[in-house]
Amino acid sequence: MPPIPAKRYFTVGEVAQLAGVSVEQLREWESVFLPLQPRRSMAQRRYYQHHEVLIARRLRTLLVDEEYTLNGLRRRLRERDGLSPAQLRAELQGLLSSAQAPLLATR
Repeated sequence: MPPIPAKRYFTVGEVAQLAGVSVEQLREWESVFLPLQPRRSMAQRRYYQHHEVLIARRLRTLLVDEEYTLNGLRRRLRERDGLSPAQLRAELQGLLSSAQAPLLATR
């Protein structure tokens, strides 16, 4: 996959290209995986941050390369830790927050 450029925000097309998926797939993942929630401009355009590009790449690896289905991936995540969907969502948000802190401190 191509290297991720050093910029603050990425458009949906840029993220799709960096992750090696279609824009449609990326939009579908947004509706299923809460950590992948881009900011929206006043005109409702999606703007992704660096950590969301990394999430999109990981999702591509799991869904395309390892051939998981969306339901299978959700089930795997729940069964791995025995967490309810709400607990899993909270844990993923916490992981993202802790990963973002060093990035925000360098700006």
